[in-house]
Amino acid sequence: YCRALALHLRPFHERHAPIYTPVNEPSFLSWAACETGLMHPHRGDRLHEGYALKRRLVRAALAGMQAIRDVQPDARF
Repeated sequence: YCRALALHLRPFHERHAPIYTPVNEPSFLSWAACETGLMHPHRGDRLHEGYALKRRLVRAALAGMQAIRDVQPDARF
């Protein structure tokens, strides 16, 4: 998705470097999904899985950043 988005937006960023956020707030997202009932369908009963989810989100963000850089080397994050 990150690569497709960068390809789609590339014509609009010819004059300046675009700014992207592939995964916003991985710490909050992992906390909300594992320790609270804020994220459907999670009930907040997976306290032991928060750190593992955060690591997966960081890996996803890094992979997304690489996909964007492949399309737009001047992109900022």
